[in-house]
Amino acid sequence: MNSRYIGYICCALAMVGVGSTVVVSKSIAAGLPPFSATALRFAIAFPLFVLIMRWRGVRWPRLDRR
Repeated sequence: MNSRYIGYICCALAMVGVGSTVVVSKSIAAGLPPFSATALRFAIAFPLFVLIMRWRGVRWPRLDRR
């Protein structure tokens, strides 16, 4: 597959993710206080982020002393 089409697919998936985040955040915020809704959002996103990092073989970034 051409790298240009892979780029289009990744961009489309990113937009679907952003759009679904808005819808889910509004429905969560309707029933929870803002800080609890934010904590819930991060609690759901972090394990997904770690799974994607493992799947792609990416390591955690190392922080410099500066």
